Amino acid sequence: MSTIDLTVLVDNNGSAQNELLEVEHGLSMFFRADDRLWLYDLGLSDKWAKNAVRLGIDVTSVDYLLFSHGHKDHTGGLRSFLERNTQASIYASEQLMTHRYLTYRHDRPREISPEHKLLHDAGKRVEWLGGSCRLSPHVSIVAHTAHGYPTPVGNKYLTTIVDGIESPYAFDDELAVAIETPEGLVILSACSHGGVLNIIRSCVAFTGCRAVCAFIGGMHLVDLEEAEEQDDIAGLVAQLQQAYPQLELYTGHCTGPQALALLKEQWPEGVGVFYSGWQWSK
Repeated sequence: MSTIDLTVLVDNNGSAQNELLEVEHGLSMFFRADDRLWLYDLGLSDKWAKNAVRLGIDVTSVDYLLFSHGHKDHTGGLRSFLERNTQASIYASEQLMTHRYLTYRHDRPREISPEHKLLHDAGKRVEWLGGSCRLSPHVSIVAHTAHGYPTPVGNKYLTTIVDGIESPYAFDDELAVAIETPEGLVILSACSHGGVLNIIRSCVAFTGCRAVCAFIGGMHLVDLEEAEEQDDIAGLVAQLQQAYPQLELYTGHCTGPQALALLKEQWPEGVGVFYSGWQWSK
């Protein structure tokens, strides 16, 4: 079993301990596991890299870059990464090169696709994935295989365009990270469009490790208007507590303030908040 040391390089939330760290609507995580250095997503811009310098993290030595999905707030820092790191293997869903992504949460549709040309130009550095795979003895990247639980209501604002046809976003490009530690699985899931419970079940099924000790990531529980259908946060917490009573849940990016308040109200001892510069180990 491996140990993990994790640092959030950039997030929506700022650090009260280090006001020099930048924030943005995006997420990037750096972690050490299996004697390798990993990046999971790159936020919206180059702020992840600026914060890495301020935190003393050498991104030129990163061994693996993993993309959670195609949205720009997770892939937008790719140019700055390629300028700094010439060695890391890059893993992403094969759908990132065939999908365009849109959001309708604003006055008009806004494209949130990755820079396809950068991905193309990265050439053989990119491993295009059609499903889950193990990347090192204790680190796996996991696609969705479980679909029995509800998915976030906020997904209704998202679409994809494939071969000129626009359809609701099916989050079939989304990849979580499962790290097997002595205390159980640590699961990283940048946005959790597929639903936290489905993602956990997928990671358990792929790794065969039934104990889950931590879930770290955005939950896509966006704050909606009162008249809109709402996510069943109380039901989600009840199911998590029943199925994974030892779980530590940490969230930030794409979990709205109202949703976060409800999460903490329902599970005050089990829910924590991450931010730019947040560090955690297991």
